[in-house]
Amino acid sequence: MAERGFLDHNDLISYPLVDGDPRVFSEGGSLPRRGLTDARFLLGVSSQFDPGVHLVRLHQFLYWGPEMRLYFRSDSPGLAGYQFRFDFAADAPFGSVIRTTASLINPPYTEDGTLGEGAVVLGDLADLRALGGWRTVSGILRVEPALIQSMYGLFAGSISLANQRRPCPPRCGETPVAPADSRCAYVQGLIGALKFREGYNMKIGVLEDSRTIQLNAGIGFGAGQPCSDRIIDTPGSSSSSGGPDCSFEEGRCTECDGMIVSVNGIASQDGSFMILGGQGVKVIDDVDNHKITVQLLEANRICQSSSSP
Repeated sequence: MAERGFLDHNDLISYPLVDGDPRVFSEGGSLPRRGLTDARFLLGVSSQFDPGVHLVRLHQFLYWGPEMRLYFRSDSPGLAGYQFRFDFAADAPFGSVIRTTASLINPPYTEDGTLGEGAVVLGDLADLRALGGWRTVSGILRVEPALIQSMYGLFAGSISLANQRRPCPPRCGETPVAPADSRCAYVQGLIGALKFREGYNMKIGVLEDSRTIQLNAGIGFGAGQPCSDRIIDTPGSSSSSGGPDCSFEEGRCTECDGMIVSVNGIASQDGSFMILGGQGVKVIDDVDNHKITVQLLEANRICQSSSSP
């Protein structure tokens, strides 16, 4: 909490502008210390503002008739062509809070909240009224970095999803998908408010840091197993293959899409099997073609563990 007299004290010092930066105007004169007592800038998700690289600076001052304006700009890429324009009455009372949103420098002066917003607290405006006119800061007069918060990089602005083709049983009259073609991915970008929903064999979780969404695959996860095969077509859309019917046991699929759930009567709870080659047997894993080959070795390549023939 600010101490009593916080604003009165600030009205006599350089704060909220950096002490030592030039306060001289190109048209003559310099910005008085009195008139501005506090400021805050919240730069948005589209601002591309990096606090370690970019700055917010006072650019211009205007006093014309009953109105005053302060113009602030930034060198961040997202704010190119935009500024923060604060309009207030020339006789606004001490402690008045003026808020604004980033807007285009040129007509039609459209505002964009995703670029940021700001607020200033006015002090005694007498010295600014005495200055008068339209004046541009000749150098770089920065806002204190501690008064700037950037939201850039804290949110996901878009997500790209990809469907990858896989070898599937062909529809009647169609040519099977070749293994090489199955490695083609079809990407679709998504923007806006996005919601994730668990689908077939898929589970969604949020990690303890509350900033990470984890998508996991596993047989029976989420909506369970699909009851007809799904073929990913060009350019990545999903359609049913009209595959074989599934049989159900206690409300769940027990046989679906030709998935192997047991070998020689040995069932797997998670769909995983380990095949080990014993003496004289070699197991060859062909991942690209989704094939496992069990090969018998020649007699002279088998290591004998005893002296027996």
